[in-house]
Amino acid sequence: MIRENDIIHILAEQSGHFVSGEDLANLLGCSRAAVWKKIQRLREKGYPIEAVTKKGYKYLNTHEVFERRVSAFLAGQNDTFFNVKYLDRVSSTNAVCRELGREGAREGLVVAALVQEAGRGRRGNAWLSDNTDGLWFSILVRPQTDVEYLGLLSLVMALSVHDAFDASGYTDSAIKWPNDIVSLRTGRKLCGILSEASFEDQRLSFAVIGCGVNVSQKAFPESIALKATSLHVEGVLNVTKESLLGGILVAFKKRYKEFLHSPSDMLSDYRSLCVTLGREVRVEGDAPLTGKAYDIDRLGRLIVLDANKEMHSFSAGDVSVRGIMGYTDVT
Repeated sequence: MIRENDIIHILAEQSGHFVSGEDLANLLGCSRAAVWKKIQRLREKGYPIEAVTKKGYKYLNTHEVFERRVSAFLAGQNDTFFNVKYLDRVSSTNAVCRELGREGAREGLVVAALVQEAGRGRRGNAWLSDNTDGLWFSILVRPQTDVEYLGLLSLVMALSVHDAFDASGYTDSAIKWPNDIVSLRTGRKLCGILSEASFEDQRLSFAVIGCGVNVSQKAFPESIALKATSLHVEGVLNVTKESLLGGILVAFKKRYKEFLHSPSDMLSDYRSLCVTLGREVRVEGDAPLTGKAYDIDRLGRLIVLDANKEMHSFSAGDVSVRGIMGYTDVT
């Protein structure tokens, strides 16, 4: 009698290569028809086995399964903009995306990874992503727009993540300026975003927008336990990393198209979702300032009104806003 585990073991040992039905039958001492029936049963159970006529069967690697599921989701949306690559382990998806951008990769490249060994947040802060519980990815874009609007790309991504959360049924998140997604229930951080631009001959060549979403973590290290949360902790148990990435990409494509047409138009949506606005904040920088978060200007900068009613503008790259939603020291 053929055991399903024997088939899985043989295919897995071939490390992603095809094994013919005839070879499987010989190894298992059965007919090709019996092999076919067992393979069909395994596929119905969800095992990632590919079947190709005249080639045989192949047990798909983790990255192949991920890419195919996301690609299938996007195909269902009639999308041809994105090209998704999923890697097992990288230093950071931004670093890989930048390198591919320098090699001429087209706009719409998405680099995702199971694990990041050196994930980074804004201002060089480490981003804990050396685990398989989160969604870690970067998007390459080549926007034809004025350089002054590049700071808005992180805000475009923040809106896209929020859109995808809403579409998945999770409606208890908001945006903390400039581009963190936080839980409205706890104020803790669900998602961080880092954008980087590359120039050639003083002209923009491309930009990379990196994103890290805490998906299935049940707990966090003590150093960030009071600052971080995950979709799982927030009670979202029915979302997969593949469906979440697909949802974010669909939302991003729409938001990015609007950005290219009129960069600042999305700011009305952003302001309505930004929990920073209207609150007393402390802006950390070379000259710390305490005041009221008054507005977001057309370039995405935070406008703070100080005690003397004077207005100060701060870019996303040089400040950290603290004290939002009752938590402290979140960067």
